Amino acid sequence: MDKKKTLTRSNSNDNFDNTTDEQEKLKKLFGFLPKNGGLPFWLKQLNPDVRIRSSDPKYFNHVEDWFKVLLPKLKPYLYENGGPVIMVQLENEYGSYFECDSKYLIQLRDLVKKELSNDVALFTTDGPDVNKLKCAMIPGVLPAIDFGTNWDVNTAFKTLRKVLPKGPLINNEFYPGWLDHWAEKHNKVSSQETCSKLDQILSQNASLDLYHLYHEQFYLHDYPNPDNYSEFISQHAGYNNAYTSSSHTNFYFDADSNFLEPTLDR
Repeated sequence: MDKKKTLTRSNSNDNFDNTTDEQEKLKKLFGFLPKNGGLPFWLKQLNPDVRIRSSDPKYFNHVEDWFKVLLPKLKPYLYENGGPVIMVQLENEYGSYFECDSKYLIQLRDLVKKELSNDVALFTTDGPDVNKLKCAMIPGVLPAIDFGTNWDVNTAFKTLRKVLPKGPLINNEFYPGWLDHWAEKHNKVSSQETCSKLDQILSQNASLDLYHLYHEQFYLHDYPNPDNYSEFISQHAGYNNAYTSSSHTNFYFDADSNFLEPTLDR
């Protein structure tokens, strides 16, 4: 009897190019074949040539259907209605997306205003790059930027001022650290560096979100050591690796079957 078990996890950005066996396993596991990088899997099943995040009716009609259900549920929580939601973000880093469809952005703005309020404060977020900001600009919508401790604060906000000559400066995603990848070393940023950049941002009377100060840290209570997974799996006759193709990323590992559950828990 084989003492090891192997698990492959896939995170797809588009269609899988896995083998038929792998696709069948995923269908059995999820009940469908996941695709589209988080958007509903059926979008491309209905229309294989649909243009995601664009004014293509094969895409935007579904956005309208969804927002007509979602936004009325959010409306009571708007600041103007006595709730805690002071602003609504229309798109995220759209300037980094290849479509650059201004018609789509205007349709999105008009749809949200129709379902929420003409007075709702709307904004977008993009990296501090003029071309990206221009691509994502929407009349009547405030552009914000995102950057972390590796950026020069003055340079970042000067870039924003090239498309927003006046108005509030916002870093909507100030990264006090950086994301970790599974089984890699924990990324660390000194508290002194973070506080220094934070002081520089606030000295320009800018607003910011700390992104993420707490989000996705739930696992630290049980496994505070970021190297715990790698150490555990190597101690129990296993190994792990990953690769990325044009359409998906695979994470996989081998482990002694007696320790499969605690391996998965990490």
